Amino acid sequence: MLSNSLFSLNDESYYFAIYCSNQNSWYISPKPFLLSAKGNSILGQYISSLWFKMKIDLNNTLRLAIIKHPNAELLHNHKQRYINILNITDDPISLDFVSIYSELNREDLIDMFINLEPGTSTNKEITEKMSLSFCKSKQKNNISLYCPSFYL
Repeated sequence: MLSNSLFSLNDESYYFAIYCSNQNSWYISPKPFLLSAKGNSILGQYISSLWFKMKIDLNNTLRLAIIKHPNAELLHNHKQRYINILNITDDPISLDFVSIYSELNREDLIDMFINLEPGTSTNKEITEKMSLSFCKSKQKNNISLYCPSFYL
């Protein structure tokens, strides 16, 4: 049985990371996932777009990761270390602190954008372990990613 609190299980917390192509760098959300456990399974989720919402670049592949941190709070120096390592690796899933890594290619992003009506949202399962919500702006021609979740 896993010991838990709202944001950590067995003294480990999980954070959402996304590659920002316009900055040529990874970004790690400062907010840990809300966690729940059943048996040895873990569900992590952001339950509000206030926790994470970001406009995405449709011209590049969307690169995403779930970061596992060995204690409840991710301090700035740990976060920067993770970002520096992610920025230089070609294989993020091989890193010991990356629990899940996934990509959504440019063609799939554009297809989703074209098929999504302005002012509406959709949920997309990126892998069997990660899902994301997307919303298309009513006034602007852009799409935002929000409320990621994962399952381990």
